[in-house]
Amino acid sequence: MSEAKCDIKAFIVHKLIKDQHGTEVTKEDGPAVLAVNDSIQQLMDTLNKRYIEQGGRSFGKFEADTDNYPISTYLTDAKSTENADNFYNLSTRVLTHLVAKAKNTNASGGWVVMSQYKYNGSDLFSVAIVNEVTGAGITKRFEVEPSVYIDLSKLRHAGRINLSQWKDGHERYVSFIRNTKESTYFKNFLGCSTTNSNIVHSQELLAVIDSYCEIENLDYNERTSLRSEAYNFLQSASKANKPIFLEHLANHLSPEDPDKLRIFLTSDEHALSDEFIPDLRVIKGLIQLKSKSKYWDLKFNREAFKHGMEYDPETGELKIKITDDEEKAAFAKEVNGLEENESD
Repeated sequence: MSEAKCDIKAFIVHKLIKDQHGTEVTKEDGPAVLAVNDSIQQLMDTLNKRYIEQGGRSFGKFEADTDNYPISTYLTDAKSTENADNFYNLSTRVLTHLVAKAKNTNASGGWVVMSQYKYNGSDLFSVAIVNEVTGAGITKRFEVEPSVYIDLSKLRHAGRINLSQWKDGHERYVSFIRNTKESTYFKNFLGCSTTNSNIVHSQELLAVIDSYCEIENLDYNERTSLRSEAYNFLQSASKANKPIFLEHLANHLSPEDPDKLRIFLTSDEHALSDEFIPDLRVIKGLIQLKSKSKYWDLKFNREAFKHGMEYDPETGELKIKITDDEEKAAFAKEVNGLEENESD
């Protein structure tokens, strides 16, 4: 099955210029919206793939303060951005705002690629700053000569707005790559409001891990092993107060073939934010199960099913074997006492 391609509706390239002293930031507007050709199609397909699979992304929504964070206003004003004139005007407004946010920061210059396209049923608007790299190529005459190409091997500044989710009222439709020291200005440029809750991020990660176990149809032992390894990895990071990266988690859980799990964890569908510190209370859910009513509050490790605990899905009955002699005597005394009271 071939990978889905970007259905490009509009595409343009501008330039962000940083002077040699690294203090002044200016721009150079591209002359026009470009007609889509094979080179542009390949560029956007590669950029889109890199953006999704690279990891290091954070997800959020637009800031309410549209005076300081006007991207949402620009998009609303543009109306049909698939119209070439509308898209061009939108892109120049976005570029001007990018220049303003990049001043007095460590932002680097480069080509600013903007595009509106459909991918996996969603309408997307993307902005990425890419750079040229000089390499070497071999001509038809078997001669080696310099070759200039756009480097997409590691995106540093890129963001994307899921216009479909924004329109439908989703909570998180803006995303950006934040695994560089200069990413703060790009977040401010997009006007992306993110949650800093390690609890929320941890809960979302656990739900996706459980979803992976279900989709891959892992048996009990496989699920237990994967959850246990995930817990060990996340617990270590939490105790060290260090943020985790989804790519590193995938490498730890599936060292022989990490790509499948990495792609699953970093997919747009799950919108997992990278680089957060796992919450110890939440991640215990990987190894623990709970049952609560007004008569009991049970908490036990999943491993208990390997050591005498039984559960009948049809009756909903949970059976636990008491192995400690003192506890056996205490429970027997309690039950016998209740029976004596009932007979009176």
